[in-house]
Amino acid sequence: MNVHRLTKRRQYKISIFFICILLLYSADVLFSQSHAISFMSNTPANEFVIVIPSSIHSDYGCSYPLTYQLDIPQSSSGLKAERRTSSSESWKEIPERTASDYFNGIEAVRFDYPASRAYVSVAFSSDSDSLILRISESSGNTIIPRYAGIAKYYDNRCAAVTVTSDDWSDWGDLDHRFSALINLFRTYNLYLTVGVISEIAFTTRPTWGALQQQIDLGFVEVAAHGRTHSHTPYADPASEINGCYDDIVNALTLPALFRKNTKQYVYTWIAPYGDYDHVTDSTLQSRKYLVPRLYRTGDTAFSAWDERTGHFRTCNPRLEIGKPSWGGGDTDRVFLNATFDSIKQHGGVYHFMWHPQVLFGDLHKSYLSTHLSYISNRKDILYANIGHLYLYRVLQQANSSTTVSVREADELPLGFALEQNYPNPFNPSTTIAFTLSKPGLVTLEIFDVLGRTVKTVLKDTYQSNGQHHLVVDMEGYSSGVYYYGLKTETHRQLKPMLLLK
Repeated sequence: MNVHRLTKRRQYKISIFFICILLLYSADVLFSQSHAISFMSNTPANEFVIVIPSSIHSDYGCSYPLTYQLDIPQSSSGLKAERRTSSSESWKEIPERTASDYFNGIEAVRFDYPASRAYVSVAFSSDSDSLILRISESSGNTIIPRYAGIAKYYDNRCAAVTVTSDDWSDWGDLDHRFSALINLFRTYNLYLTVGVISEIAFTTRPTWGALQQQIDLGFVEVAAHGRTHSHTPYADPASEINGCYDDIVNALTLPALFRKNTKQYVYTWIAPYGDYDHVTDSTLQSRKYLVPRLYRTGDTAFSAWDERTGHFRTCNPRLEIGKPSWGGGDTDRVFLNATFDSIKQHGGVYHFMWHPQVLFGDLHKSYLSTHLSYISNRKDILYANIGHLYLYRVLQQANSSTTVSVREADELPLGFALEQNYPNPFNPSTTIAFTLSKPGLVTLEIFDVLGRTVKTVLKDTYQSNGQHHLVVDMEGYSSGVYYYGLKTETHRQLKPMLLLK
């Protein structure tokens, strides 16, 4: 989807992803309710504004950077990108990286000058639902970028690699085995998602401390693997699923990319034994898990978002490394490398898993080190925890959703017009101007992104023909995208506006 340049009379308009205005007809304003990122381009200062709904920000934290693709003028050079979260904040330069640099999951900008494109990877801060970006020349002049969508993978990588593992517990010496294996994967800069059994596993030994040490060393995501590692149906689904989540966030300090201020997030449910039923499916929603991982094999792509349950459908690893006594698993170096090559060629996700009680015996076998060396440290591959892959995915998918733009004023009958509010963005007040071709009753209302009326400025109020200017005060309202709608006996129009604090 493109964000078009507008005339001076319309300096910008907002394109809505995932939550968008569908139609303006009859007596109703209809909205599609889902996840959304809202964009505004070409402000008077050539800034690019990104706003996320507060509910999504709160539910998922959104601390992992998304990569926004911006087309830049041909023959550009020496550009820099900056960010801030409000008009009162100072600009902060985004660190520049090149295609020859190795980096994952950080804020960065990469300018591809031959392709006339900038890849700006930035995350939302804990305290603001808004991001403001600008790109400028060495002279200080800002340029007007054209929005070209969110990249499929961070920094527009061609494919992704993620690793998951089951059974972090104090069964036997599994915590010791886990630590040794995590240290091995970390030497290859491979991200690992560890399934924790929170009740049985952590009652007799200081296993939480061992896990915290591994978290602090980096590359580790903690996933919930149940309180008791039971088969379904669970005797107490809320305790088994959500209790495990609570145990994790209460016992551990998770990395910054899994936090929003003091709130911590567990994105991934690793189903014990791979068991899954409709009760599990619905229970995951109450703690805002993003994705359940089962214990089958064969997947090479993302699972789909399920609007009914509010999380992604079940996913599976492509394969298991090691040879479990209960069957399955792979240790053939040629097969493993070829599988990775095929997935990379098709732009998929190379997701493999392991059990510590199985793989620890292979710690010094050549197939393991050879394969890890083969798949790691590639500059065109995204390496990430599975929770961050799906956090990125839930927002990236907005790029492919249907967008219906607000109607332009020149499509409306002559003599009737609703102007863009000014200033915009604003804080906390803005002026709304409209023109009536004939006198009559007028309603002017403010809506949030879900179509709910949050403020009524005029309600069936008689207004003369001609131009009118009304100052609207939004003091006390949270930052974000709002819509103001004008309705008369014969005409209707709706426009977006952006409150930035």
